[in-house]
Order: sequence, then C-alpha cells, then structure tokens
Amino acid sequence: MAAERFPVKIRHRAACLLLLGALWPTAPALGQIRRPDRTAVTHSGSVRGQVIDETRRPVPLVLVMAILVGPDTEFGTVSNAEGAFRLEGLPAGQYRLTGLTMDGSGLESKPQTFRLGPTEVAEVKILLLLSDEGTASIRPLRRRPHQGPRLAEIPEFFPPTPSLRPRPPETPERASGGKVPGLEPEFAPLGHAGRRPQFASATPDFVPTLDRWRIGFPTWDRYARSRRNDSLYVLGRPADPYNLNVLKGDYAILGDRWFLSLEGISDTLSEFRRLPVVGPPSSERPTEPEFFSRGDQFQFVQQFEVSADLFRGYSQFKPFDLRFRVTPALNLNYVNVEELGLVNIDVRRGTTRGDSHASLEEAFVEVRLAETSPNFDFLSVRAGTQFFNSDFRGFVFLDNQPGIRLFGTARSNSHQYNVAYFYMAEKDTNSLLNTFDWRRQHVVVANYYIQDFVKKGYTTQFSVHFNNDRPSVHFNTNDFVVRPAPIGNVEPKSVNAVYLGWAGDGHLGVLNINHAFYQVLGQEQPNQLAGDVFGAVNSDINAQMFALEVSVDRDWRRYKGSFYFASGDDDLRDNRSRGFDGIVDAPFFAGGGTSLWNRQEIRLTGTAVALNQRLSLNPNLRSSKDEGQSNFVNPGIMIFNGGVDAELTPKIKASANLNVLSFIHTEVFEALLFQSGIGRFIGTEASLGAQYRPWLNNNIIVTGGAAVLLPGRGFRDIYTSKSLLSTFVEARLTF
Repeated sequence: MAAERFPVKIRHRAACLLLLGALWPTAPALGQIRRPDRTAVTHSGSVRGQVIDETRRPVPLVLVMAILVGPDTEFGTVSNAEGAFRLEGLPAGQYRLTGLTMDGSGLESKPQTFRLGPTEVAEVKILLLLSDEGTASIRPLRRRPHQGPRLAEIPEFFPPTPSLRPRPPETPERASGGKVPGLEPEFAPLGHAGRRPQFASATPDFVPTLDRWRIGFPTWDRYARSRRNDSLYVLGRPADPYNLNVLKGDYAILGDRWFLSLEGISDTLSEFRRLPVVGPPSSERPTEPEFFSRGDQFQFVQQFEVSADLFRGYSQFKPFDLRFRVTPALNLNYVNVEELGLVNIDVRRGTTRGDSHASLEEAFVEVRLAETSPNFDFLSVRAGTQFFNSDFRGFVFLDNQPGIRLFGTARSNSHQYNVAYFYMAEKDTNSLLNTFDWRRQHVVVANYYIQDFVKKGYTTQFSVHFNNDRPSVHFNTNDFVVRPAPIGNVEPKSVNAVYLGWAGDGHLGVLNINHAFYQVLGQEQPNQLAGDVFGAVNSDINAQMFALEVSVDRDWRRYKGSFYFASGDDDLRDNRSRGFDGIVDAPFFAGGGTSLWNRQEIRLTGTAVALNQRLSLNPNLRSSKDEGQSNFVNPGIMIFNGGVDAELTPKIKASANLNVLSFIHTEVFEALLFQSGIGRFIGTEASLGAQYRPWLNNNIIVTGGAAVLLPGRGFRDIYTSKSLLSTFVEARLTF
C-alpha cells in the first residue's frame, strides 16, 4: 500500500519522487513505477477518468497509480487542472487503483481491483473525501470496461490516441499485419476540414493521417454544455469564416501543401454632405439670387468583392512557395444632388446618376525565389495587379495597380524591403475601380524597413518614389476633361518627380509616435499655373511634406496630437513649383475618414479643378486625384489636430477630433480668381466617429461618422460663411 510504505512526514517528498520516476523517461525506476509505453497503446488496455471532490469539483495534482498485481509494477500519472487523468499502454492483467496527493497530506488508500484485457478501456470517476484523521480517501464511483474507446461524459485534457473505427476482429490478416481496406481515424479534425478519405493501405493498428493538418480531436464538452458553446471544441461549417475551415486556408486542399483561401466582402456606404456649390448658368433654380446654390448631396455605394487565394506552402508558418490570387469586384453607385452640371457635363442629365462598374482589382502570381539566411529570411517576386501602400499612413502612394514587386526580409525578419514598378491603369470615375485601359504613367517605389531602430518597439522606413507621368488627354466617365487639367494655360504636361522619404512608427517609452518627411525634386513640363500671358513654362519641383503624431495610452483611452505640413507656392512666375502633392495618396491622419476636409472633395469656385481631393489632405488644385496629374503649384496647408480614441466596450470604439486648418500661401488663389487679399485661415473642424463590431471580430464592422467645418476668413473669402457638413454610415461584411 502506497500510504503504508513511507512515514507521514516524508510523504510529500515521496510523492514528488514517484511523480518524477513516472513521468521522466530517463530517470531510474523507483519502486518499479514506470511510464506507460505509448508505442504499445493499440496493443494494450488503458484507464482514464476524473478525480472529483464531494462537491463534484475536479481535483488537480493527484498522483494516480495503477498497480499490476503479481510483479507489483506501478504505472503512474497526475490529474490535470480539470481533474482528468489517463493511463495508456497497460499490459493485460489484474490491477489495483490507488494514489497519492501532491500537497503532502497523503491518501488513505482503498484500492479498486479490476482486470484489464489487451484492448479494454476502463473508465472511472474517483471521489476524493476527507477522512476523520484529516487525510483524504480515494473512492472509485464506477468502472466501465468495454471494447474500443468511448468517452462518455468524462472531460479530458489530453486527447486519447486516435484509434481505428471499426475495430476488426482478430483475423490471420490482422495477426500477420496485412492490409485492411476502408479504415479511417475515429475522431474528425476541428472546424470544417472538407474531405475525410479512407485508406486502403491501413492496418488494424495503424492508419496514416491524410496530412499534418487533419489530426483528429475527440468530442469534449468542457463546461457540460452543448459543444456549439464550447470555444475549445468547435465543429465547423462551410459557411463559418471564423473557425477552422478548409475554404479559409486552414486545411490543405490538394496534397498536403496546397491551400485555398476564399474571401467575400460586401461594403455598403451611405453618405450625406453639404458643400459649397456654384450655380451654373443653366441652374436648376435660375431665379435664386444667391451665387452659391444648394449644396446638399446624397451618395450610396454598394461594392462586392470575391477573392480566391491559392498557394503552396505550409499555411502561415512560412512565406508562400507559389501563390495565385484573383479578386473581381462589382460596384453599384448612386448620387443625388440639387444642382445641374455636377453629375455630368450635360445638364440635360439632371441631378441624379446611377452607375455600375465591374473590375479585376487583384490578379497576380507570387513566387519565392530564395531563402537568404538560416533564419528563413526570403526573397519573393509578385507580378500582376496588386495592392501596395508605400508607407505607414499612405501619404504618397496607396493603390491597386498592375506591376511587379520584389520583396523580402533580412536579419531574421527584423528588416523588410520592397522594390516595385507599376504601369498605371485608368480608373473608372464613379466607382474608382480599375479599368482595362492604360494611362501613360510609370511609378517606381523602393523602401526599406528597420524594426527596433534605436529603441525596441520603433520601426523606421527609408523610401524613394519616382513618378513619370507622360503627356496625355483624357475625359472621364462623365465627359469632363481631366488631363490636362482645365485651368490656366491648358496644354498636355509631363511630370517627373522623385520623392525622398523618411518615416517611422512605434513607441519610445510611453509615447506612441508616427512621423513622415518627404522631399520632392523634379520637373513639370509645363505647369499650367506657372508662367504668364505668353504661355506656360517648365517648372522645377522643390516641395516638402512633414507629419507627426504623438499619442499616450491611458487605460481604454488614447490621447493624441498631430501636425501636418505641406509646402505651398507663393510665386507663379519664378519657374519653381514649391507646393507638395502626392502620387495617389490616401492618408489616415488628423481624423482620417471621419474628417470632412479629408473625406470630401470641394470644387474650386470658377474653375474646373478641386480645392482638395477625396481622401487627401493636400489642397493640390488637381482635376482628379485618380485620373488627373500631380500639381506642384498649390497653396499648401498646415493642420493642427487634437483628439482621443476610446474603446468604450469590447464591441464599440469611438473617436473625437478637432482640426485647425490654414493655407501656407494664397497667391495662387488670387491669380486664379482675380481676387486680392484672400486670407490663409481655412477654419475649424470637429468630427466624431464610432465603430461597432457585434461579433468581436472583423466579420461584421459598422462604421459611422459626422463632421462639421466652421469656415475661417480664407475659406469665406473664396466660398461662403455657411458651415459644411459631412455624415456617413458604412457596413462591411466579410467572409
């Protein structure tokens, strides 16, 4: 008897030694306690069960021993946090079940005797009671030997070794190790694993797994509830994108190295805005005396995307060896305004417009060229239409465009680099999706990221952009001319600009920091706004941009302040272009998409260009961000921002921002509008935004926001003193 072999004072030490001898495979045997032989699991019996107290709560850290009568060989294990234990690989024979506590109190052993056959599984529950002497007693509640494993209601922490189903009777083929067709693992893998084939090469004691991903798990209702409510054991469905699913790249679809990931997105946007709109000669309301007409506008956009990603590799454990990805998209859009000449250059088209466009937003192949270090740094190439963001916040280039990209890692993935070339495709005006027409524009981007630069947690980036936009003439979908921009001396122009950039993102101590600086050099040939009455002239580009955001986290809140500066041009006749402009920017900065200045396009009075572009901070005076050309003769801007982000609940996030905006120079406005004394102060903007994730994941995201801009003197000099308004609600569903 285990409790009689050792004095009470040293029972705790004895229990530890017994545990060490039972679980450490190379330790010397102590009292003939040994670890069960797992290689003989399918040839021997097993015992499994749970230790509970009188309140039926599981008791962990109980050393349970099965003693083989005769040689008195002891097989031991320890109950886990759920009180569950198991002993496998037990030789057939007569056994006594006993145990020791691990806290030094000992157990009054009252062993249960039973006989175990070669393939039997005995299931027991052990009731642990406190005796009168202050020691515990071990009392078996039941023993259930049977052929083949069955879990009953016993929760287990360690899954049993998968056995065969059905277990064939003893036959000459079985005795000789012959092949038995039609066998399969007993337990299915978690989630939706797709196929579950049978193996003609299986033996009664061995079934080869299909691949390393489809290893079966037993049924386990941890909390005595339906398995659908148990997060640790979920049987998936084909339509379940959150749990393991063969359609989401979690299980191999061809062989054991080819995976398929399908993604579906439905993006629904409803937006209302009130902007200054000039009434044209053929106004919808010709009798109104106001120069600025009604600027209320409503927009609805529904976009569907389906992505198929077929790749060869080991899922997410290493970079893809070979990858194919395609993403078709369909966009449906509707706009309703209150003035003619906005939805189409033909005023007879009215004040509403409905349109649709289908596109191929992604279509590329990716190949891993080499492993460049023993730490699995790699070099890969991707060719085709692909998404690319050239920096942390999208200040210069963020778009889906056809091209080729060479990328990889170095120094154990602490350094990353990209070299990309894009031959730009034309955009559809109303959906902003790609078309199958080419425009004569070439973009080259090279950047290099260094993690833990200077301090751990801070990543820096150095980049070079080159934009070669050749002369061309282009009318958009609504028949407005966008290249060249219909302003100043209208003639086709070329842009050759080099952007030298340094950016960073991370934290230094308690401060979260994001910053960027760009110097632009090059030439516009010619710039429509530069020159004089004798015509446009070539203009050398020398412009700068600087952005800095600093934030501090306080529990569920993040307080932040930011500053944005884009240089402006104050002399149109010096053959210098000093106003900053990006290539195709979409910055998430100073309020991001909730900011009215960032989100809405405001057309410039008396011209066919815009003061600023949708999803851009720069007042670049372009005809269109997506179809027009960069313009480096512009007023520039300075933005001061303060805000707070708050996680109100695990499902709801909110943000509030206050922006103060000012032009750097206004001479370009005075020349275009023939108006002197235009002020610099644009105004003050306040915005609120919220995001709701009902399932605590990204499968359903509802985002909403509202912003108001109170005009300052500079804005009132150009437009009106009426406040500008922007509201939106967007629902994004992802499979």
